[in-house]
Amino acid sequence: VDNIAIIHADGIGTVLTTILSIIYFHLVLDFFFVTGGIIIIGSIYLFHSNKLNNLACFKIAGRKYESLSTNASINKTALVAAINITPDSFSDGGHFFDSAAAIRHGLSMHQSGASLIDVGGESTRPSAQSVAVDEELRRVIPVIEGLVKEGCSVSVDTCKAEVMRQAVLAGACMINDVSALSDEKSLQVAAQTDVDVCLMHMQGNPENMQTSPQYDDVVSDVLAFFEQRIERCIQAGIQQTSLMLDPGIGFGKRLQDNLILIANIDRLKDAFGLPVLLGVSRKSFMGEVTGADVGDRELETAVSGAMGIFQGVDGVRVHDVALQKRACQMAAALTDARQVL
Repeated sequence: VDNIAIIHADGIGTVLTTILSIIYFHLVLDFFFVTGGIIIIGSIYLFHSNKLNNLACFKIAGRKYESLSTNASINKTALVAAINITPDSFSDGGHFFDSAAAIRHGLSMHQSGASLIDVGGESTRPSAQSVAVDEELRRVIPVIEGLVKEGCSVSVDTCKAEVMRQAVLAGACMINDVSALSDEKSLQVAAQTDVDVCLMHMQGNPENMQTSPQYDDVVSDVLAFFEQRIERCIQAGIQQTSLMLDPGIGFGKRLQDNLILIANIDRLKDAFGLPVLLGVSRKSFMGEVTGADVGDRELETAVSGAMGIFQGVDGVRVHDVALQKRACQMAAALTDARQVL
């Protein structure tokens, strides 16, 4: 009986030992699986985080707008690409009037290095006629939705409150208003949405702005205008950090007014400490200086944009992204070299 009891006890001990060994083995195996999984997931996270951190991030107003550029010298200046879904814009009117064509073009601009795609459905060239709200919505909303779906940051170029509202619902992250939210309804919409706002200076409106623009001192007059508009935006509930400023080259300005504003744009930057967007691409004042037609002004655009970058502008609005990206890189590199000294 005693021998049987000893054998029975040994058997139980062997079984328990085996069970404990199996449990221990599984615990160790689970530990390595979990630990390995954490390490792998962590490595993937760090890889993607570093990849994102290495992308060129342009901070315009309250947000960072990433581009596909990895060149450090261009990090200071954003490329804002313009798409006009209109039959009558001065530069590309009619080229991208079809939504699908506009989306394809926008994606191409994004892939070429644009940080922000500026979508407009109403021409603001001199003497341009206003477009009905429904028609402007028909033009811009499908394009905004299509570009946002593909991962692009999009701004809406409009002065109509309802277009602003629906564009933001469609995914736009910035309102770009050539009238600087002068309409109270637009001001209210901008205040109610968590998006950035670009305020532009314009004397008059597109229909009459180039009739006979007059200034006592164009730089001082533009600064006074922005002082009033910034104050009004803050009163309406818009955060000052969400604002950026555009001096409105070609909008109610004579040749000399445009040249003076570009040559002294650092005063606008210094006066308010806000981001500044310079929109000079293919503008008519360039033709007045060099005689070049609108389709042949990329060189003039590059020189004018470089002058802005040299003075610290945060963004340049362009049509030919691939070409102007190279000009911006060169201007930024020269600007960096000057600051080092």
